[in-house]
Amino acid sequence: MKKLLPIIAIALTSLTACKETDSAKNVATNEEMRKELKQLYPSLSVAHIGIDVHEFKDVTIILGDKELFAEPDAKKEEIAKNIAEMTYKMYNENNYLDKGTVIFTPVEDRMHNSSDPVKEYDMHLADIAKAHK
Repeated sequence: MKKLLPIIAIALTSLTACKETDSAKNVATNEEMRKELKQLYPSLSVAHIGIDVHEFKDVTIILGDKELFAEPDAKKEEIAKNIAEMTYKMYNENNYLDKGTVIFTPVEDRMHNSSDPVKEYDMHLADIAKAHK
């Protein structure tokens, strides 16, 4: 019996450390994120906002907005940092966040393609997750 106690303790710890990942929850969170982004950055109200959560780890947010794309790099870095914090707060509960990217493009009416201009910024989600532990 004494030998079983450590095994039981480890098993219980493992169970409580796991997250319940749910694709439907991410879809709902994507819509919530779109609403938040449109409130925070009004020019996004007529823009393309794409959000992809890949395998419950990596988050890519695409902002197709001419106005934001024209902002200086320092401003886009600040926006990406703000979005990274929002991403952590909104997605961490349901995902094992690792990589995150914010992509700015001037293409507002469709998903961008490889020939369209883009600027990518790392969200450093793994670092943010570590800082919140």
